[in-house]
Amino acid sequence: MQIEVTQINWKIIGIDALIIASACLIPALSHLTAQPLYYADPMRWLLLAGLLVVANKKNGYLLAVALPLIACLLSGMPAPVKAVIIMVELTANVAIFHLLEKKIAVFSAMLLSIVAAKIIYYALKALIIAPTSLISTNVWLQTFIVVLMSIVFAGVRKQFASK
Repeated sequence: MQIEVTQINWKIIGIDALIIASACLIPALSHLTAQPLYYADPMRWLLLAGLLVVANKKNGYLLAVALPLIACLLSGMPAPVKAVIIMVELTANVAIFHLLEKKIAVFSAMLLSIVAAKIIYYALKALIIAPTSLISTNVWLQTFIVVLMSIVFAGVRKQFASK
């Protein structure tokens, strides 16, 4: 029986630790500034940063689960049930993006993966939490953020690819 030993990549661990620490600081920053930072979808921004910097599928899935889970455990936000829904949403985001990235333009792949993940999020929220308070963030703001994320992700990815 042969056991495959993989080398520990301290650079990836360090980057992930910074990204996860940032996710844990967002609720505190939101309280400190009295601004609803969740409107800007900060966990997805952090996930996208991880996808760009590390560019590793497995790490993307790890971050998709770890960001909401650790933030919930350490800061209490998001609430546990919502953290699970966000884990599913972010994992779907990563999976759908990786399915589409080789078939269509990066911008389109990211845009479609975010929209599909948001549909999954709202479907789960309606089923599990409450359909009465389904959409708490303005749809136009969400649309703007999704398009902005897709533009930034595609632009930065193009810059990384050209180096």
